[in-house]
Amino acid sequence: MPYTAYFGLAVAGWISYQWYWFRENLKKVEHIPTVGSDSFIGAYLSAWKYIFSGHKMVEEGYKKYPNGVFKVPSFETSSRWIIVASGPKLVDDIRKVSEDHALPATDVSLADGLYFWNEATSCSSTSHVGLIQADDEEYRKWTSYPVLNTLLPIVTRTTNRFFVGLPVCRNRDYLTMLEKFAARLMVSVYSVTLSPSFLRPLMAYLTSNVPAAEKKVKQYLGPIIEERLRQDAELGRDRPDKPNDMITWLLDLAPEELRTVDDVVTRLLISNFAAIYTTSNLLSDLLFHLAAYPEYVEPLRAEVESVTREHGWTKEAMARLYKLDSIMKETGRLAGVNIVTSQRKVHQAFTLSNGIMIPEGFTVGIASNSTHYDSSIYEDASTFNGFRYVAENSSDSDAHEPSAEQVKRQMVSLDTKYVLFGTLKGVCISPSPGRFFAVNEIKTMAAYMLLNYDMKLPGDDSTPPPGFFIGSSRSAPLSAHILFRKRTST
Repeated sequence: MPYTAYFGLAVAGWISYQWYWFRENLKKVEHIPTVGSDSFIGAYLSAWKYIFSGHKMVEEGYKKYPNGVFKVPSFETSSRWIIVASGPKLVDDIRKVSEDHALPATDVSLADGLYFWNEATSCSSTSHVGLIQADDEEYRKWTSYPVLNTLLPIVTRTTNRFFVGLPVCRNRDYLTMLEKFAARLMVSVYSVTLSPSFLRPLMAYLTSNVPAAEKKVKQYLGPIIEERLRQDAELGRDRPDKPNDMITWLLDLAPEELRTVDDVVTRLLISNFAAIYTTSNLLSDLLFHLAAYPEYVEPLRAEVESVTREHGWTKEAMARLYKLDSIMKETGRLAGVNIVTSQRKVHQAFTLSNGIMIPEGFTVGIASNSTHYDSSIYEDASTFNGFRYVAENSSDSDAHEPSAEQVKRQMVSLDTKYVLFGTLKGVCISPSPGRFFAVNEIKTMAAYMLLNYDMKLPGDDSTPPPGFFIGSSRSAPLSAHILFRKRTST
């Protein structure tokens, strides 16, 4: 028999198996309505559609099945379906699901990879240098900067000042490696996801840069981690002079069997990706909104000046920047980073309060972007209202102790109607400090930029440039610019 015939038989056998697997899998979720097609070929085409128009498909399902559940075909999950829940009640149901039934999903989306691929390859991390080093005369001229390209190295360096401290956080080779790691990792994961199951090990081997990244991080941090472990053993883990950074936090929280160099390195890589991606996107979108709505700039400057005059640049000061916090939260509501958040991989079936059973092996999440644009939840939901979250009883004095109502409205507060950071325990959810770290980092950098720079959009545009959606993720615009100059009024 010719080789072509063997090949044809192999292809026919593989397609037959895929059809059988698809039909058996579909039977488990036939009780959940579908957005897109649930036929064998149609679902495959709908999964491709989800990559480029997923936000529209989720919005369609959100409107068609309000306060309900629906599913969409997707290459992002091992089951090839994402089950999406909507409405505060079901959001609370997902929040309450125990880890005995579901764990945070590790599936990823293409927008993450494309964003970092663009940043790591198109910018050699030099554009920010001009912003920092220009002489005073040039400083006062309007100069255009690509926002994401400019912020990425700044955010990476700032993040690692807290994560690993000096001097590593200023090592350009180390920082560049982190920027490129995220790009390669996400593209690799999505390449594996799109590949037939029998080719995935090979695709992972060909595209993954995790081993190389871990080796590089160990080169810089291995001796530091080993020294921390030695000091813990000799001087005790409760000594008061321990460095206050993520290496210490990871070692303190880890069970004894995971207090190793390899484990800390892996967790640092994961934490860097999560922190850099979220912070770069949210800060970029915040600056775009500040440039588009200049009427907010002077009230924000007055707040920052008042608070830092009394409390300095401290954690206490950041907690009193109510107006800036409100604008950050409103920007996150309208822009966001995911269209489906809090994704959980179910390993033991459970039933939602509306009677819908979520079967084992499937991924379930929350329609976050659609929730934030829901006019039944937010007044003028599509309109940017920078001070939407400033409590009416807030004092005119910016430096006062936050009221209970203001605390409830802060960006870090969890709410079934505001799910930017999801609802699950994990990198951004209590008891983890992730979202507190991200919000304070963004707030500090934004406050500094407000005090030191004027900014505007090219052509004095008054509309923030749109981001783009790919799969379940949204990225701030990759190439959009803002004009900066040294602040001309005080």
